[in-house]
Amino acid sequence: MSIGFRQPFLETLIVYRKAFSKILKVTLPLFVLALMIRLLAIKVGGFSSVLLSIAAWGIGSLATLKALTTYLGYTQHRYNEIPTSISAVSFIFFAVAGLHIEFASLLSGTFFVIPGLLIYSSAFLAQSLIAKHGLGPFDAIAESVGKTQGNVWRIALLFVAFWLLLLIVNWIITFAFRSIQSESVVLSFIQWILSTEIELVSYALMAVVYARLNLPNQSKTIG
Repeated sequence: MSIGFRQPFLETLIVYRKAFSKILKVTLPLFVLALMIRLLAIKVGGFSSVLLSIAAWGIGSLATLKALTTYLGYTQHRYNEIPTSISAVSFIFFAVAGLHIEFASLLSGTFFVIPGLLIYSSAFLAQSLIAKHGLGPFDAIAESVGKTQGNVWRIALLFVAFWLLLLIVNWIITFAFRSIQSESVVLSFIQWILSTEIELVSYALMAVVYARLNLPNQSKTIG
């Protein structure tokens, strides 16, 4: 079944806006902690840097899992806050699936951009399936490929549309700060915030697409 283009785009903006305060509450401390650990990793160097980078990645993955479960609750329960528990197994599956998808996309995208994007889009729902149903990482990826069949191009275009929109905003803000000769550390911090926003919006889109492919009334507008 087709998920459309315009409606999911608008729904993602609605979900992102309505869930913003909740997302901020559950993810900001984790994202800040991950950033501080990354900065420390750059400073210390050596093997300690590797361990700290892994720790920062794990904390960031936990933050994105919390964000995704929150978005899924908002899309499927008409914005009611649904208590969600995250098990250690779900977190590990979520992180492994994310690594597998990113690696496969990066490997394909190194040679051809479009195949990398399509691989990412076909596995787009894997982490949602893990968060909602506790599937194993590879079972979730296989299930995602089946669910997104016939919609891969639309998902890819939706992702690119949001990515380009936020990239333009990133460029405008970066240009504005550079024009007033802002410190590089300020620019780096602004760019980190914007890259985090891109990631959060992509998870909001993931939740919306998941809802549209799984709710009984597929055409129903969220919000």
